[in-house]
This record gives sequence, structure tokens and C-alpha cells, in this order.
Amino acid sequence: LEALQAIDPSIKLDTSSAGSAGVNFCIGKASSIGHCLIDTPIGEVKFNIMHAHTPFLLSIHDMDNRKVYLNNITNQMCK
Repeated sequence: LEALQAIDPSIKLDTSSAGSAGVNFCIGKASSIGHCLIDTPIGEVKFNIMHAHTPFLLSIHDMDNRKVYLNNITNQMCK
């Protein structure tokens, strides 16, 4: 989030949703500290922000809802 905010300071963390999302990793769990709405090529996406060492997570559910897929040969999101 901090790296993205350095590029676009208008992106703000909404802490009203803190704790509403969680992710299980092999070494433990992470809970959201809030969320950000970010404009992407596939539309506005709600990203739950967590204290975790991962660049971002876009769930398969979100991808299905937006009717997009990842082309893992070209590493691009496609509609």
C-alpha cells in the first residue's frame, strides 16, 4: 500500500473494514487492517490490506465476478 500511495497519494486506507477479511498462509494467518478501492484495467477493485509479505492477492472469486482470467504465459489479466 505504501509503495502505491507513493505513486498515487489519493489512495487512502479505509479502516472501517478492519478484520473483515483473513488469509491463511502455511506459516500463519493475516487479518485485514482495512481496504482500498483501486482503479485497475479490469475495473475498480476492492483490495483488503494486510500486514503480510505478499505484493497483492486477487481472489479467484473476484476474477470470476469480473469475468477475467490470468494468462500465465504473458502474465496479463484478460477479459
